Amino acid sequence: MFSVITCYIHPSEVERLRKNIGNTIGVPFEFIAYDNRGTSKGICQVYNECAEKARFDNLCFVHEDFEFTTDGWGRKISEKLEEERCGVIGFAGSTIKTAAHAGWAPASHRDLRTNYTYLYKGKEKTRICNPDNEDFSEVVTLDGMCLSCTKALWQQIRFDEQLLKGFHGYDIDYTLASKAAGYRNYVCHTIGVKHF
Repeated sequence: MFSVITCYIHPSEVERLRKNIGNTIGVPFEFIAYDNRGTSKGICQVYNECAEKARFDNLCFVHEDFEFTTDGWGRKISEKLEEERCGVIGFAGSTIKTAAHAGWAPASHRDLRTNYTYLYKGKEKTRICNPDNEDFSEVVTLDGMCLSCTKALWQQIRFDEQLLKGFHGYDIDYTLASKAAGYRNYVCHTIGVKHF
């Protein structure tokens, strides 16, 4: 049901992630971890190569320093992905994208939609912004810490490895391409996650 894909440089973190997913996803999955130590491959190239090998219909591109804290998250995400014109699902995004050259995050808090915990100065902080109290908030852009989509969407809109050779900007580019193709991107508020 899910092919979970990560590009890593820390073996201990990727092993922790593998165990976490096995304990929480709640659906059949495969774990595709690409060891990017000592290579010159950018994240777009790695994600495309791994997605090409994926056996399942749903893809989850996730950073190695990530953790799911809700059991059965795979079913919740896969059900949403089955909706017509569902694009990319993540845990932090913006309802707008300004013309200014900037990251995915909006200039104004009112356009922010988030649902994750992170570490700040050794302490866990929770960032929840869901003003309409939705299970899934429609957004334009998403942060790349965790992005889920169908394999069919990825086959239509691949990560742009020709334009983006490094490790930044891929999330904005990918989610804007999804939106431009007529899909709806979402921030999920029903699944707890941590990004370290």
